[in-house]
Amino acid sequence: MPVKPVLLLIATFALGALSLFAAPPDQYTSWLDKDVHWIITEAESAAFKQLDKDEYRDRFISQFWDRRDPIPETPENEYKEEHYRRIAYSNAQFASKIDGSLTDRGAVYIRYGPPDRIDHPRFRPAKSMIWFFRQFGNSGQEKSLEFVDTCDCGEYRLVTERSLIETPPPDPTLRQLLKQSEDLGSAEGSSPPPFRQ
Repeated sequence: MPVKPVLLLIATFALGALSLFAAPPDQYTSWLDKDVHWIITEAESAAFKQLDKDEYRDRFISQFWDRRDPIPETPENEYKEEHYRRIAYSNAQFASKIDGSLTDRGAVYIRYGPPDRIDHPRFRPAKSMIWFFRQFGNSGQEKSLEFVDTCDCGEYRLVTERSLIETPPPDPTLRQLLKQSEDLGSAEGSSPPPFRQ
């Protein structure tokens, strides 16, 4: 057998084998690294990375949003809509050298919602801002978070409680169980509680 056909056969086989282990297409990488970066759990991320067909990835994404839908009886997924609204707002308001949704302020805004008040303290060595929350996340407690722009480049870094953005979010199944138990305890016929992440 001539050398060229053998090399062509080997190259074809190698390319086919590589495609089995190829990274997911850009749309799925973007979904994982940008769209749900701040809300996906470690277990969900690991499971998604194991999927080898777009059909499976699409099903995973659909189920991902279904698990977070606060009112499954409605045609909208209020959580998903609010999540993407928060991403758009973060990209418009907090962008610096990177997308606003990937900054510390974007992370807090996307995970926990807008602050109730923002202060810009004077007489500090660097530009800073403090976000105040009357009811923070699911804890319902007051919280203040300080962001500092040490590079004077518009990228405010969270300097208090970094674990809020460095720790993966809780497993949504636990949150679902808590929400279901709250719903069961609420008065019959009452409207569901307002969405607040």
